[in-house]
Amino acid sequence: MTVIGSHIGRLYPAPQPRLCAANPMYDRHARLFGDVGQEIFANLKVGIIGLGGGGSLINEWLSHLGVGHIIAIDFDRVDLTNRPRIVGTTPWDAMTWLTKQPIPWLQKLGKRLAAYKVHVARRVAKQANPSIRYDAVVGNIVDEAIAKLLVDADSCSWQQTRCKAV
Repeated sequence: MTVIGSHIGRLYPAPQPRLCAANPMYDRHARLFGDVGQEIFANLKVGIIGLGGGGSLINEWLSHLGVGHIIAIDFDRVDLTNRPRIVGTTPWDAMTWLTKQPIPWLQKLGKRLAAYKVHVARRVAKQANPSIRYDAVVGNIVDEAIAKLLVDADSCSWQQTRCKAV
């Protein structure tokens, strides 16, 4: 039977034979979800909008699960105030050695040189899953061109974030 929709799917009376077993790195997941379940994770395309506290956790969890493709969207940079909530950040990401200086132009420079949240999230995801396809998009979801990147995503996670005019 063929299911027609945004993704065309085929239903069979019995599971299709597998060509290979799941990646040994995901052995414990495969025991829970089966090899087919792990393959489903590997073929997923997931969008994460907002890589702050909640979004960075979702990013880490999906990467550890073996999701094959993540599109992460955020316009914000790491700073001293959001660093404790973002998985995998370092003082270097927030440029704290510059932003803590009493000289205003050094503080501005530190803010300008601080890492984008999506770049930190990509680093965390690649450490968990080296084979992941990761699109780190610096931008705002209200921008139509950026929103269109998620049209064919299997799932999206929207983290409350403040909107910034583009």
